[in-house]
Amino acid sequence: MACPVDLHLHSHFSDGTWSPEALVRHAVELGMEYIALSDHDTMDGIEEAKQALLALGDTSEAARQLVLLPAIEINCLWQYEGVYHDVHILGYLPDKSARALVEVMDLQRQARLEQLNLSLEKINDSLKGRRAVTFEDVQACAGKGNIGKAHLTEALVRVGAACDLMDAYERFTARTAPCYVQRQSVSPFQALTAIKAAGGFSSIAHPGSETHMPLLLAQLIDAGLEGIEAYHRIHTEAVRKHYVDLAKEKNLLVTGGSDCHGPYQSSADEEFFPSLMGTIELPDIHSRRFLERVLN
Repeated sequence: MACPVDLHLHSHFSDGTWSPEALVRHAVELGMEYIALSDHDTMDGIEEAKQALLALGDTSEAARQLVLLPAIEINCLWQYEGVYHDVHILGYLPDKSARALVEVMDLQRQARLEQLNLSLEKINDSLKGRRAVTFEDVQACAGKGNIGKAHLTEALVRVGAACDLMDAYERFTARTAPCYVQRQSVSPFQALTAIKAAGGFSSIAHPGSETHMPLLLAQLIDAGLEGIEAYHRIHTEAVRKHYVDLAKEKNLLVTGGSDCHGPYQSSADEEFFPSLMGTIELPDIHSRRFLERVLN
């Protein structure tokens, strides 16, 4: 049985494969009780998810038991000793119309477009006269969603520049690829400020175990960080325990989720990967504290 609480999910409004409606339907099928739709840098899918849940509630008791938590995952950059580090900040139940959050989402959207245009220039130069990949190709992959690296990677496969998603990623869009362009995102401190100004609750997503993280976390906690996503699929048991202990020491809440992007298949010949929704168990003691905090 799936864990009934999943606080980290994505739809096709960012880099997921499901529509918000499909995501909600799957959550109902699994018997989920609480889910957070936390797309990257946007909350555009929340209303569709809400409407889908209302419609399902007319005929489904399971749907009537499901609570949808509006959320966002802001992709940030933190520069330390001349190196940029990716940092993701989750915001739960913010007012998506709050000026501070709208400004951050607009900055992120513009940064994504600038990164894409520069990436396309480099990639098409490297293709040396072969079929170029265009902005329209990438937009077709993104659909309604915020354009991102995942959509560029998919577009490269569609136009024949790469044989599958992994090939496209490794040769063109990975940080180590010659054509990679660094996106100029907001800082995690800007994200925290915007989430707080919008009345939301903040948690750092999948902090991992990189050597810069202790210093960054200390600064974020001083700046008002409220939670740590200790329960995530990239965390070993030792890493998870470390963050649970740190949260207890610093009086932070513990969050967790599958970081599900829906089911996917990198190519017709590759393995099919099913949905991860509900596969990361957030213990009751932590989920209860989190829900009490954000819902009251």
